[in-house]
Amino acid sequence: MPVSTQTSARPRVTVLGSGVVGLTCALELSSTADVTIVARDMPGDPDSLAWASPWAGAMFLGVDGSSPAQQAMQAESFRRLWQLAEDAPESSATRIGVYDYVDMHDDPAALWYRHLMPNVEEIPRTNIKSGLGSGLKYTSVVVTPGRYLPWLRAKLERAGVRFVRADVASLAEAGARAPCDALVNATGNGARFLLDVGDAKCVQVRGQTMLVKSTAPDIHIRHAVRWDEYTYVLPRGDGTAILGGIKEFGSVDPNIDENLKRAIHKRCHAMLPEHVPAKFEDLEIVRDLLGIRPEREGGTRVEAETLDDGLKVVHAYGVTGGGYVYSYGIAAQVKKLVAAML
Repeated sequence: MPVSTQTSARPRVTVLGSGVVGLTCALELSSTADVTIVARDMPGDPDSLAWASPWAGAMFLGVDGSSPAQQAMQAESFRRLWQLAEDAPESSATRIGVYDYVDMHDDPAALWYRHLMPNVEEIPRTNIKSGLGSGLKYTSVVVTPGRYLPWLRAKLERAGVRFVRADVASLAEAGARAPCDALVNATGNGARFLLDVGDAKCVQVRGQTMLVKSTAPDIHIRHAVRWDEYTYVLPRGDGTAILGGIKEFGSVDPNIDENLKRAIHKRCHAMLPEHVPAKFEDLEIVRDLLGIRPEREGGTRVEAETLDDGLKVVHAYGVTGGGYVYSYGIAAQVKKLVAAML
């Protein structure tokens, strides 16, 4: 068991993983603990498919099928992100209009987050181009990962959080690299491969999108019955927008699918012809984006566990591709669980 050598009254906590969940957990814990982040990948690193956070759309959108506990974490995260857009615009957090189309429900009241979002209006059926389901218009928050993750890291470093780069094979190894009183497992997809976790419920899910030049002022997103019809136009507020999307379960193919690019364009044009040109050749593509989302059967795992070697662990993963959506809410729960263990 890793033994803490602390001399202060504050406990030592190691956070394994520096995606948005790990960073936000470290931020919450830093007010009451001495925190070290151990991670293979760090904000500011060159592009890599090895972690998901830099590739995310990173808007707040309530996750379909969430349990009451999951809804509560997401709601807390939305409140924090909403306030962040006012208090720290340099973080890239921005309030933005959203047109949210849902093929699966004729009644928009079926969306659990309907009463959470500001400025909610029902979209008339005649304005839903797919002709299916229902829709809501509301205001949400979006961040730009390339700005937000380095901003979080800088804030953590000012708070005294240490960063240790290491590619570890187990929680025990992470605890040995940074001796601690408790360890937070925020490894996303990594939870499947850690020797002392081995969570077979974790599934890698390939996503592919395009960053294009666009003047679209609002987010438009369609929740489809099939993942190959899942569609969104997500403005970044800088004259660009992300066009998506797709979820390919179990795939980690690193190559850009040219046919998929054209299919995404076709769906985005059908949903928002005012801002997506009819011809694929008329798209001004800035770059292709490809990432591997961390999903988990049954959703989030947020719970405490003491390993056989005595290492106290709080698990914080399985956010079904919704790391930004869960970030502050899951961090608040982690802080409570860590405090209860120590």
